[in-house]
Amino acid sequence: MRKGSGLVPSCHPARKHAAHGLCVTCNVNRWRRLNPERNRALRCIERTRAGISYAKNDAILVNAKMCALCETPFDVIGKKKRSPILDHDHATGQLRDVLCNQCNKALGWFSDDPKLLRRAAAYLEKHQSAAILDSLKDH
Repeated sequence: MRKGSGLVPSCHPARKHAAHGLCVTCNVNRWRRLNPERNRALRCIERTRAGISYAKNDAILVNAKMCALCETPFDVIGKKKRSPILDHDHATGQLRDVLCNQCNKALGWFSDDPKLLRRAAAYLEKHQSAAILDSLKDH
């Protein structure tokens, strides 16, 4: 998209237009739906770079029972936010464990930084305690 072209995606008007009247995310999803074999091949290349074959990746995911982080079971594979993902360290390529899509994204948002995650947990615990105290004062 050229700056100032005035194109607005029909799917998510607040987002940047990519192509076909769609935002970037929806356009990528459209391409994946229209090109399932090429998408699978790209994912295969990605996993091979991480040192694992696509078949082994699939076998690990099929045998996973629950997210290693939040412990939510993968009994309903079709739910997008709880789909199993084979997590890996982006710096080393080292495979870690099977997480749900939601936990995998959360780790990414925190840049896989344990110190930052501990600070986030402390922040939530601090404010959760404050909310509990406030609710007790109201009674």
